This record gives sequence, structure tokens and C-alpha cells, in this order.
Amino acid sequence: MLSRQAARWGNAWRRLRRGLPARGSRVSPEAANDLFLAHLAVYDFAAKLVAGGRVLDLGCGTGYGSSHLLAAGAAAVVGLDPDAAGIAYATRRFGGPRLRFVRGRAEDLPAALPAAAERFELIVAANLLAHLPAPGEALAAAARVLAPNGSLVASVPPIVDDLTMDQHRAGGLHRSNRYLWGWESLLREHFAEPRLFRLLPPAGVRLDLGDPRRSRLALAGFRCEELPLSRLEEAGSLTAIFVCGSPRGASTGPAAGSP
Repeated sequence: MLSRQAARWGNAWRRLRRGLPARGSRVSPEAANDLFLAHLAVYDFAAKLVAGGRVLDLGCGTGYGSSHLLAAGAAAVVGLDPDAAGIAYATRRFGGPRLRFVRGRAEDLPAALPAAAERFELIVAANLLAHLPAPGEALAAAARVLAPNGSLVASVPPIVDDLTMDQHRAGGLHRSNRYLWGWESLLREHFAEPRLFRLLPPAGVRLDLGDPRRSRLALAGFRCEELPLSRLEEAGSLTAIFVCGSPRGASTGPAAGSP
């Protein structure tokens, strides 16, 4: 097997060849390691809610998740991200008539969209909210562009104890560190009927999210289990995923789908 250092060099070369920075926190198919697969698994979960609808991928990064949602049956997908290099890469590699990538911030919706009146049946915020200084602003904006019968899928770090919180704060990766019940409360301000799922790795496998080498795991091996909100403290796993409907202030309608 390749050494970790050789894999890092290979990943850096592939990123540069595709117009991405050689290093950085942006997840991309150029480094298809365990970390990439864990991120993609969130989109694979969200794909169960696509059902031929229009989809908005907030914080789309390099666009691999947007492409996955389109392949799952979305009528059209818009990927939104403030990073110019990521948007350029996503457009070159995945863009097409039904998959558009737009540079902009989630907080600026709907003005950030090419068609400000556009509404979506599904909005995905995969591993985005914790990176924002004011995630409530992004959620309020998302509620404005979600169709009344649509769904929001948002994944956040599964912080349920003080030790994990201290680790996240010390790591400095996220700008908004909240306990899961804090995320639930914030989501309830903008959406109704939140449901909670935990993302689990393939059975019997311990992921190495720091390993730069190509993953040997299969996407189908990742599992999502629903938890009642009363058992929120049991969600400590890879990530916690909230599914919300009925944006506050919008008329209600039939559910967009169920995972």
C-alpha cells in the first residue's frame, strides 16, 4: 500500500492539475479517502429525499455532492458556495444544463441565486452550519427559499458532552460549536418537525479520517439510524443529521418524502 506521504503528494498533484489548491480543508474527489467517503455518505442519505424535485446544495464545495444528488433523480440542482476555486472546479467537472454552480453565501439567499424567486423542494447543508459565524442567518435565508412542502437536510458535529465540545473548540476547525440540543433549538426557530439521524460507518470498521490514502470502503456500507429527539445524547457517531420540514411562516403541505 502507498505510504501516507506518497498519498499526500499524489493528492496534491491531482488537486493542482484540476485547478484546486494543493492543500487545504476542501474535500474533493481528487482525494477519495475515508474523509471524502464520510462526507459523500451525507449526500447519499439526502438523495433519498430528492424524488424528482429541485435541490439547493448550500456550501457545495467542489460539487461532488451536488452531482450525486442529480444522479439520484433530482430535476435540477443548484450548488452555492463562496469559494471561487471550488465553484470553478465544480463547474468544469460537474456542471451542465441541470446542474449549476453559483458563487455566493448561504446567508445572502435569495439574492445570491440567479433567479431570486426560485424555490426548492430539498435544501442540503452538509457539514456547513458549524463553519458559519452566524448559522441562524443561513437557516433563516434557507427557510425563505424552501418550498412549503420541502425538506431541509443539515448535518452537524454530534457534540453531546463537554469533552467533545472542548476538543472541537481546541481544534479551531469550526466557527460555531454547539451541543446537539443547541442545533435542535436553532433549527426549530426556522423549521418545524425536526427529525434526527446518526450516520454510522460500515459495520466493524473504524474510519481513519486523517489518512490521505484512497478509501477501501463502499459507500453502501454507511448506515443512518433515526433517533427520537428524547435520545439526542446517543447521536455521537460520524455526524448527526437533522431533517426538517415546514419552514416557519410558510403554508404547510404534504411532506416532500421520508428517508
